[in-house]
Amino acid sequence: MPFETVTIEAVEPVGPSDEDVPPGADADSVGGIRVLSDELDTDGVSVNHYTLDPGESFRVSTHRHGVQEEIFYIVSGAVTFGSDAAETTVEAGELVRIPPGTSQLGTNDGDTPATGLAIGAPREYEEETEWLVECPDCDERTVHTFGEAATEGEYRYECTGCGHETYRVSA
Repeated sequence: MPFETVTIEAVEPVGPSDEDVPPGADADSVGGIRVLSDELDTDGVSVNHYTLDPGESFRVSTHRHGVQEEIFYIVSGAVTFGSDAAETTVEAGELVRIPPGTSQLGTNDGDTPATGLAIGAPREYEEETEWLVECPDCDERTVHTFGEAATEGEYRYECTGCGHETYRVSA
């Protein structure tokens, strides 16, 4: 079996536009995500490269993975990781471990761009991810799931408390 190699610059950045950040989410803007796992054809580990301008976050809101453990390596700049229980700033050259089941969101609170690698295992985890988003029916931040909608190519956030679809995005 041959080795798989890829340069970060060879992978096109993807990610939600600012318009696709749900109302009531913690992030205002999400940075560019380069999904390296696909190019490396990994089975058991997720590898992503992020570029965060000031004010941008790794994801759209505070979230927790039920089964995935994540390691973030900050290549340049600094990123503040917050949860309901703690907050820490990770500088260039440092790593932080996020255990499964831990609510977290990483945001570039600085004045200069930040880059980082996110490494998570197991790779397939989306169905286990819970998002904290404002639910208008519950009138508070509640746990939401994110998954495919009935319309092909669309995804939805659904409140686990009341079942309300709070937001829909197109792929």
